[in-house]
Order: sequence, then structure tokens, then C-alpha cells
Amino acid sequence: MAPLLFEIYDGKNWKEVTKLGPIDRPGSLSDNKPKRREVYYFQCSPDDSHSTVTRSEAGIDLEVGNARAITSIDGTVLAVLRKGDKPYELSITTTKGLQVKARFSHI
Repeated sequence: MAPLLFEIYDGKNWKEVTKLGPIDRPGSLSDNKPKRREVYYFQCSPDDSHSTVTRSEAGIDLEVGNARAITSIDGTVLAVLRKGDKPYELSITTTKGLQVKARFSHI
């Protein structure tokens, strides 16, 4: 069972990107603003009671091939999601400059 659902809006429909469960490592997403890059990470709690979406305030986000490493010194929790809660949405800019919507739900 993987209760944290991460989706991207393709202009017509929400498309599943991944699901994360209590034993999975956090996922991450970057927002590439013109003068600043922000990194968001998301994870399901170890007891499966909720999921969180956090914006990193300081740290490193490194991607090499299929591997990604995130080290965060501090972060701001943007959403705590429980089963039945309204999904949390973000608008981000990809590394290629595309504007996309991201959505997180605890199912």
C-alpha cells in the first residue's frame, strides 16, 4: 500500500507520477524560478497516518542519471495531508521552462 499519490496535470487530466508508502524514501521536485531554484520534497509518515509536502530552505538537490540525492538543512512544511483531505497543489517551472501543476494526496 502506497498512500501518498503524486500527480502532474497534462492540460486535460491528472496523471499519476508515483505513489510512496511509509517505507519509501522521500520524493522530490524542483521549481526553477528565473533567479532561484526551490526544491520540494514529499513523503508518507512511517506510521501511514499522514503525508507531508515540504519546501527546502537550504540544502542540496543533486540528480545524476536515475539517482537523486537530497540533503536539506531546514524546511517549511507546506501541507500535512490525511486520508480524505483535499489534495495539495503546486505550480512549478521545469528545468526546460515549462509551467506545470503538481498535486499530492494521502489516499
